[in-house]
Order: sequence, then C-alpha cells, then structure tokens
Amino acid sequence: MSHGVFDFNPMYLLYSGSSLAFCLMTPVFLTIMTFNIPKINIITYRITAIIGVIIGFYNMMNFQNPKMINVAILHLPLLFISFYAMIRSYRIKN
Repeated sequence: MSHGVFDFNPMYLLYSGSSLAFCLMTPVFLTIMTFNIPKINIITYRITAIIGVIIGFYNMMNFQNPKMINVAILHLPLLFISFYAMIRSYRIKN
C-alpha cells in the first residue's frame, strides 16, 4: 500500500510480514482469549488489550492525513476489540 491506496496483490499475503503484524494478530488473539475467559491468564489478557488500545489510538491519528485514512480504517478493529477486552478484563472476577 503506497500513498493510502490499497494494493490487493495476493502474493503479499505470502511474502509480506504484515499478516503477522501486531495490528492484525492482536484482535485475533484477544477474540480467542475472550471466548476462553475462565481458562486464560487475566494479566496477559489485560496487558495485551492495553497495548492494543494504545497502538490503535495512536494509529487513529492517521485520520488527520487524507492520504492515510485507509490505514486508520484498517486499525479500527484493533482499537475496538482491544478496548472491549480491556474493559472486560477489569470486570472478570478471579
């Protein structure tokens, strides 16, 4: 992706490191952990969620740059799922 334009070349899924990036994998990990709440480590869940909120919020600053709005949109699931997991982690009774 250059200058805010999506490039949907399927080879990027195999040869790019973006499929394993924190921004893409954290919502997946947090969702899996949310479905397994009684059996997870709450501290790991909470710390991952807090870091996800920080990085997601930081990437929302891309909405200020018209060329980077697509990047900000791609980080919305990170922000929303991490925020939900963070709130949920404080409501779990040990």
